Amino acid sequence: MEKNKTKWLIVFVLWLAGIAAAMEFAIFSVTFELLNTQYSISSFWIGLLLSIVGLAGLIFGITASIYVSKIGHKAVLLTCLLLGAIISFIQALHPAFPILFITRIIEGISYLGIVITAPIIMILASLKKHHSLVMGLWSSFFGTAFFVTALIGKSIPELYSISVLLLIHALLMIAILIILILFIKKINIPSSKEEKIKFLAAHKMIYSNWRTLSPGVLFFFLTFMLVSLFTFLPGLSEDENIKNILVIGLPLISIAGTIAAGILSQYFISPAKLSVFAFTSLIVLISMIMLSFNNSILFIIVSMTLILFAGMIQGSAFSLIPNIALSTKDQTNANGAVTQLGNLGSTLGPPVFSYFLIFGKSSIIIIVILLSILGAISGIFITKKISGK
Repeated sequence: MEKNKTKWLIVFVLWLAGIAAAMEFAIFSVTFELLNTQYSISSFWIGLLLSIVGLAGLIFGITASIYVSKIGHKAVLLTCLLLGAIISFIQALHPAFPILFITRIIEGISYLGIVITAPIIMILASLKKHHSLVMGLWSSFFGTAFFVTALIGKSIPELYSISVLLLIHALLMIAILIILILFIKKINIPSSKEEKIKFLAAHKMIYSNWRTLSPGVLFFFLTFMLVSLFTFLPGLSEDENIKNILVIGLPLISIAGTIAAGILSQYFISPAKLSVFAFTSLIVLISMIMLSFNNSILFIIVSMTLILFAGMIQGSAFSLIPNIALSTKDQTNANGAVTQLGNLGSTLGPPVFSYFLIFGKSSIIIIVILLSILGAISGIFITKKISGK
């Protein structure tokens, strides 16, 4: 079937699939304290229960992208949605902690399969003139999942139980699965005929190609600091009201930034140049944070503007994929690099920030400045590569 218009229904449902996948993180984050009480174990194990989902992406992000192209994007996506639903049903039965832990590891496979395939099918379901808009929408899936889960994730467990929340999540994945089964067959996805590639060879192939590596590099510098900014930025203020405003407001602002990046990349500026502008803006804004500690209004404005530009970096990294990775195989591989390097950044960032925080508030500012400088340099390099192609 010839693609003569963007299939917005499929694009939207695939975005919902990403939100459902990210809720695998968000549900256990929002119910952290309840899980701690329910299972009567240390916070360390509950924290590991939260982060273990990202292990699959950290280890297999690259090789998964290779095999997705061979197995088929549709098959992987639908299978991972079904797997995610089954896992949530099992978790809703309140299994013993060792079983729950195993389900979380398997859930990481579900998450990985969805986030590698869904954005590629979104690109294929849309016209080229809408690619940046579509990727801007996709890049908001993680923040949206946390916002939505925060809205319902507290009240439902308090009124009923965590099991009800997990059942709702399972039903959501089943609903998305059914809709995609009905409509996704309209999308023509080319398959790869390459021979099997070994683990190290796959990494070498993708990381030696600037087209498949570049989006992941930008995303790495962002994820290294983004989770920590969400966590520690509100704490730089000693005013509890300001902390509460920022805890709720920062995720919303980041979503606005990612969607804005899609619009800007589509109509006004290339994703690579936008990333340079956004990283440079972070340097200026994080430097202003120190000057705003004694001014509550200024601190809120600077903090939210900072996260707005951070969200733009996220949107520009995803918008860059269809901009420079021209084939479906390269786009899939680039998305695998984004997944792996994003997991690496979000894994390394919080412990690094929390360690240096003992040296004072200024240490956070210094780390953000250094990461932003490296990110801006990377964006400049990518821009030069594009102009020289």
